[in-house]
Amino acid sequence: MSFRREIFGLDISDFSIEVMLLRRRFGRVSVKAYGREKLDAGIVANGKILKPKELAKKIRSALKHAKPSAIKSLECVVSLPESQVFTHTFTLPANLKRKQIQNTLPFEAEKVIPITSNEVNFDFKILHKDKDGQEVFYLSTPSKIVESYTEVLSQAGVEAVAVDLESNSLARVLIKNPNRATMVVDIGARTTNVSVYDRFGVRFSSVIRLGGNDLTDAIAKQLKVSPEEAESLKRKNGFTRKEQGKVFMIIQNHWAKVIHELKDIIEFYQASHGRDINQVILAGGTSMLPNISQYFKDNLGVDSLLGDPFQKIKSSDVELNGSAVLYANVIGLAWRGIMRRPEKQGINLLSLQAHRFKVLPQKAEKVAWRRIYNGSVALLIFVIALVGLIWARRELSFLQPVKPNYEQVIVPENDFDVDALDELRQEETNTLTDLATGTATTTKTPEPIAEVAPNEQEVEQNYVVVDENSVGFLNVRSGPSTSNSILTKLDIGDELQYLERQPGWVSVVLDDGTVGWVSDQYVSFK
Repeated sequence: MSFRREIFGLDISDFSIEVMLLRRRFGRVSVKAYGREKLDAGIVANGKILKPKELAKKIRSALKHAKPSAIKSLECVVSLPESQVFTHTFTLPANLKRKQIQNTLPFEAEKVIPITSNEVNFDFKILHKDKDGQEVFYLSTPSKIVESYTEVLSQAGVEAVAVDLESNSLARVLIKNPNRATMVVDIGARTTNVSVYDRFGVRFSSVIRLGGNDLTDAIAKQLKVSPEEAESLKRKNGFTRKEQGKVFMIIQNHWAKVIHELKDIIEFYQASHGRDINQVILAGGTSMLPNISQYFKDNLGVDSLLGDPFQKIKSSDVELNGSAVLYANVIGLAWRGIMRRPEKQGINLLSLQAHRFKVLPQKAEKVAWRRIYNGSVALLIFVIALVGLIWARRELSFLQPVKPNYEQVIVPENDFDVDALDELRQEETNTLTDLATGTATTTKTPEPIAEVAPNEQEVEQNYVVVDENSVGFLNVRSGPSTSNSILTKLDIGDELQYLERQPGWVSVVLDDGTVGWVSDQYVSFK
């Protein structure tokens, strides 16, 4: 039985952190431990870490006081909020390989992001590919943001194996059918993050600068009550018409901006992609306000519901008292932690870093490298001279005259011709003398060593990774059609070499060398 390392999910927001560790046994996923710590204002703001020491202390506390027992794992999957990430979908030529895409994107991205490519960490995912081109989802974040998160984790005694995107994490646990267009609206304290997930990937992402705190401030100002009382009224009344509808009218007036932008996004996506968004899933703390799902449905004309992050977890001892939606993101991160090779499961902002694309070093780096180069050359010359001297001394030692000691030669009693033996001795003496005086001649020229032909350039091998799907596995068939027989089943996260593609299908090489076919809708190309 192979040992599977434990990797927990870590969700860091402006006002709280959540940790969760999942376990998978016999195909069933359950919560092993979870915890939550509130953060004081000013530790994290808009996804930026302002007080790293205090945040590291809170992370250690959340792990130590997790229920039902402490989380002792040293590895985690963490996410960045959309407010700190730039995203864009590029259409690139169909013949570009993954390495070529990786080298092309930094230059293409500088046309659409406000900072240069050598200042960011980035990653990408191929969403769709056909003969006309390929859709590539690109995202990046300033390198200093990733460094600030990894440094805090190091202070807390843990290490990130992957830095994910929050919308990806939410989609992993909230969306049942990843092949249809679904909008996820994550309503936080400061912002509302909107993403459209379609055909197994994030197709659109946007941030609306309005959240639950803005509603609380508006209620406090217009009803002339304290912020604490305004928060209580907001959570009690929400989008209902209780108490003559005073609170509802205030919320509705401020929420009109969000509804207007969501309508624009729905119309834009339908026009640009030709696909209807037929479901809205709500997440985030403010999504727990009374009657909010019905309010969205009435105003958007699209089926809307509160997300259930535990729908894929078949057994759990978690008691969250109606606040399960607060754990949606951390559940998605923890879910990635139980997948095979989680660092390879989708977007990872640790994987491609900016310094790989710096063409020229800085001036100080040039001076340092010049010194290293000069020192290396001097050392190499010294080593060559030393080796040459040692070799010359060995050659001189070999060429010294050799005087045979005939008294030590013992001739056995036999029928040998003694005169012939004397002649052989004389020939040996003459040969050694010639070597010593330098008059010896070469009797046989060694054959030159045949040059070894250089190896042919290795053929690039292409791979696919099985994406997560609703059934938890992927059938491998004997041919590119559902009418062909099933050879075996692949697990989520399996990585295989592929040979060729046909419309809707791709051929893969199994562990035993057998070639089978899988649907290209449920795999990612590497």
